[in-house]
Amino acid sequence: MATAKEKVEVKGGDGSSSPLLKTTLSLVALQLVSRLFSFALNQLLIRSTSPQALGVVTMGLEVVRDTGLFLVREGVRGAVVRSRSRSTASPNSLFSQTLLIPTLLAPALPLLFLAYAIRPPAPLPAHFHATTALYALSAVIELIAERWYLETILNWETLTTRRVRVEGFAVGVKAVATLATVLAGGDQWALVAFGVGQVGYASTLLVGLGWAVGRKSDKWSVAKVDVVGEGDVKTQARFDPELKKMSWELTKQSFVKQLLTEGDKLVVGRMSEFENQGGYAVALNYGSLVARILFQPLEESSRLYFSRSLATPTIATLHATSSLLSSLLLLHTHLSLIFTCLCPSFTTPLLYHLLGPRWSASSAPTILRAYCLYLPFLAINGSTEAFFQSVADPLWLRRGSWWMAACSLAFVAAVAVGVHSGMDETGLIWANCVNMAMRIGFSCVFIVGYFPAAMKLVGGDRGDVDKVAGTMGVARWLPKPLTGIVFAAARSIVRRSEMKGEWKSWRGMAEHLATGAVTGLFCLGVIAYSERKSIRKMMDVARRKQD
Repeated sequence: MATAKEKVEVKGGDGSSSPLLKTTLSLVALQLVSRLFSFALNQLLIRSTSPQALGVVTMGLEVVRDTGLFLVREGVRGAVVRSRSRSTASPNSLFSQTLLIPTLLAPALPLLFLAYAIRPPAPLPAHFHATTALYALSAVIELIAERWYLETILNWETLTTRRVRVEGFAVGVKAVATLATVLAGGDQWALVAFGVGQVGYASTLLVGLGWAVGRKSDKWSVAKVDVVGEGDVKTQARFDPELKKMSWELTKQSFVKQLLTEGDKLVVGRMSEFENQGGYAVALNYGSLVARILFQPLEESSRLYFSRSLATPTIATLHATSSLLSSLLLLHTHLSLIFTCLCPSFTTPLLYHLLGPRWSASSAPTILRAYCLYLPFLAINGSTEAFFQSVADPLWLRRGSWWMAACSLAFVAAVAVGVHSGMDETGLIWANCVNMAMRIGFSCVFIVGYFPAAMKLVGGDRGDVDKVAGTMGVARWLPKPLTGIVFAAARSIVRRSEMKGEWKSWRGMAEHLATGAVTGLFCLGVIAYSERKSIRKMMDVARRKQD
């Protein structure tokens, strides 16, 4: 029989995921609305923009900007997530001052853009240097707002919805500003238009977060504060030592991770013509739409949940967390069947009707078809790596950094093989699949060993250890054989519909979409039947929480 203490722990373990569900649904809904709005505007923008301008922006300026922002703030964000329980339990000025580190590093971003502008792309696009300056300005503005962004992580239950609303509105401002500049100035001002849109996004983020969060946050200060160290020795420091150390460990790992994330863009930017860069950019824009709407909110919410629930693990929280992670992986593997079996047959027809013959005749459809096969790796890696970075100790984080270096070597080798075999930009997608598969494997090794070991440490018996080990078994989150067979048949049906070529007319496109909808609904019915026990179990858990 469970003790009173264990009963309290079970209640806390079950109830702790309620904010996770609400936050995730809020993130998905707000991302969906904002992204669909910006998506509609981007269709007009891409139709009005040449592949050359889009290639320079996506494969050059955005890579520099995203890499700089990632290295400056990602480590601090991860450390704040892991230190959240300590900061909320005993807030102090030293911890608050540490949140200013990304803002203090903002002057380094223009130097990064300056280094990029020294060797500009050839031939030099019109207004290249002015656009570079606008992108540098937008990066600085975002880092000024980072202090308030970190506040939303510390208080994610109450502030996440506000932050996502601000971000959604900022995405809309960016799309409107970019499109308005292109329509006003014509194609020759397309490059500047992207810079104007980026500044509009960053400025909206600064004002919005300042209004929603900044009014209630602490004053900005980096004054030295007395700190009691080991042996009761008093010293002075400007930043929290533990938070700063963890930020540095995560930044070192993030450095290699970012190189792997942006490695394909770096290669395309150096090896491909502007036209092919534009086609690759369009494919990434459409392919990553799913990642931004669905995968990113899931990863962000689960990272917060894992770090909070396992800050001080108990028997109940280990069972709840292993069950949640297994359910996430089960969701991702079934979504993978949709991406790999159904979606590729609709890439060329959709690009033809959304962007016109110019873009459908480029390399974009082929790359987007390959990207559909890359999405499963992206999804599974997001959840497994979120768990790893949330609970891994410094030793495992260092191992992760070394493994990231090995992944980078594997990525380079895969790219070299692709180039040698004459593959086009799709070879970079396959190289990314190799990279992601290696990262997933590493995270899974950690996960499989973590739960049994953690269960033993908190006093769980043999039954508890075997239960968490069974929950994370591969068979628990792989699709059933019947589901795989049905999806294979569905793939043949939609592929045959695409090969008819009748989708170039609106009537033919409607018939092609109808074929996909009918087969997709049938596949969903098969999933519901095959996973009825898992679905019933999750519904029972949700019903108990409501009661």
